[in-house]
Amino acid sequence: RRLIEPRSTVCAADWKLAVEHLLDTGHAGVARPGFRWNVFAPPLFEPVTDAAVRASARVEDDGANDAWSARASRALLRRVAPTVAPAGFVLLWPATLLQYAPDGLAVLQVLPMATGLCTYRESRYALPDASRDMRLLRYLHRRVRRQALHADARVLAKVQQGMANVLEPGPIAANESGLRWFAAGYREHLPG
Repeated sequence: RRLIEPRSTVCAADWKLAVEHLLDTGHAGVARPGFRWNVFAPPLFEPVTDAAVRASARVEDDGANDAWSARASRALLRRVAPTVAPAGFVLLWPATLLQYAPDGLAVLQVLPMATGLCTYRESRYALPDASRDMRLLRYLHRRVRRQALHADARVLAKVQQGMANVLEPGPIAANESGLRWFAAGYREHLPG
């Protein structure tokens, strides 16, 4: 069942840049230098088909700059589901991210708007579970995701502004197979 109504976050960046940001896990620590809103370690995406990449991620280690809700969410995850693989991610071409975790499924769509604008649209689904721990875990995860999406929107707006001065795209690291998959699919499906 749906846990919350879909939430939208407008981002002052092209949809392609926003999807690349979801897949670019090598710069996660640089992109969010202040409080870290990560519950899970950065996933490394691997292509599954021409239309999807997937990844899994363990619960992130605690750090000094972590936000309270991220630390509390990780502690609760370790207590509630210590043996479960904490999170899985599937990105469906071109711009739909599925994140499944012990507290439910998040569906994040990157929707294009006008040039230089896109919208993150997120819905959450889960099986009914009225236990106190699961309610708290869902609340904390929602809070972390909301803060992370707003932080990402701020970073992407600055990157979009900076890209106005860049003539050539930079190289993609060899270990960023998800990002390479997206770039290749973009060139194949959207030529020109």
